[in-house]
Amino acid sequence: MKPEQELKPKHLYEEKPLDIFFQLFSRVDILPLFVGCLIAGTILTALVYVLLPIEVTFDTIAISLIVTGGLMIFHFVRIYLYSLKVPGVHMKVKNQIQAVFGHGKEIYEAKRPSTSYPENLLDLQESASETVMLTNREKEAYLEAKIAELSSLRIDRLERKEALLPLRNYFKKDSHRYVQEEFQAFLDTGNISFIQFFERNRIVNAHNSFINETIESYQHELAITRLGNQGEDKVEKELERIPANRVFSNLRIEYQGNSVEIDHLILSKRGIFFVETKNYAAKGQYTLRIAKDGQWQRKYDNGNLQPIHDVTGQQNRQTYFLRQLLNEEFQNRYGDTLDEELVPFVPFIVIANDHVLIDNETDMEIMRISQISHHMKKYNENYSERLLEVITEILEEKALPLKSYPFESYNEWMKTRFQHIQLLDQDIEAFHDCLEDIKQSLQEHEEMFKTLEQYSPEPDSKME
Repeated sequence: MKPEQELKPKHLYEEKPLDIFFQLFSRVDILPLFVGCLIAGTILTALVYVLLPIEVTFDTIAISLIVTGGLMIFHFVRIYLYSLKVPGVHMKVKNQIQAVFGHGKEIYEAKRPSTSYPENLLDLQESASETVMLTNREKEAYLEAKIAELSSLRIDRLERKEALLPLRNYFKKDSHRYVQEEFQAFLDTGNISFIQFFERNRIVNAHNSFINETIESYQHELAITRLGNQGEDKVEKELERIPANRVFSNLRIEYQGNSVEIDHLILSKRGIFFVETKNYAAKGQYTLRIAKDGQWQRKYDNGNLQPIHDVTGQQNRQTYFLRQLLNEEFQNRYGDTLDEELVPFVPFIVIANDHVLIDNETDMEIMRISQISHHMKKYNENYSERLLEVITEILEEKALPLKSYPFESYNEWMKTRFQHIQLLDQDIEAFHDCLEDIKQSLQEHEEMFKTLEQYSPEPDSKME
């Protein structure tokens, strides 16, 4: 029987012995077998004539043919006896392999996480944020905490994941076919995230990249918020040295459904001073230009101009709303409005750093922190103590809590995702230990594969 013609059924342990015999028989080259047996029969006949001191009366050719037939029958009997043993041997080995995998499954089930995780952790399209309402003061502390939290959610490489590749190759390529089949059945019925195991590094890279991008976004927001708060703090510290009846910081008022927030409002005998604080160009990268038409611009060294937020219009609204609110309150209480000549409303803008150059082409009052006191002294002390007390009372009564602004935070979603990847890592650890145990057990049963080789007429059935 030629090697390329050997029997190769899918599952020998499922075949009937007689079927195996007929399949083997159908692949026998009769002519070479007959010639071989004929030669052997002739030689045996000749030996009988030579060695036995008896008179042979039968025809020599007939004896040779009988011996040849006997040898052929012996060969077929041997094939049949072999066929009887094949299914039992294969079934025994198959059962042993199943028992080894069964024990491995028990190890896996005992160590794998009890909590499930999503089937596709690589998909970041379902990223979810939560909206948090924050004041500018709250936002700074919130972002600092969230940046620190996100930094702790980065994930490192997992050594066990790297060790899975040679184990996978062993079970899928380098082991006996029965082991490969049992391994595939294990994957199909074990609810195992096998693909995600090998996508783990891509999942982690995507996770860490998303964290880095989010942290970068948070840091940008934090830098802007911090600069604004630092500027206001510097101005407030300067105002503590200036004589005034009352200073309101971050005063929010509402008039006819519209609200404005004033950085600092100074009530003094010299007037009501609106201070709008800007901390532009804290590092002095550009010149702050206020064009003749009132447009605020960044002017760079190369001559490029970039328009920025309309600070003048913002302050004009603050002045208008406060004047209207106070006049309405005075009208309701005293039947008269404030005398604007006697009680001036003075807006001015303070640039809270000394690095930036200021190119002011308008008549607007734009100054540095050190100029506040000097600017206020330009006005006469026309306010009475009683008037200031009334205005203070009105503002304390009408002041609203600071306005909160929506901020999109991804931290809770990233924490959940971090927990899911931790579950994936626990699953990988459990799967790795399971496969190591199965491989070790199979190697300890190496003798059964040697036995299987003797009863496996297919060329590729041996362990490599």
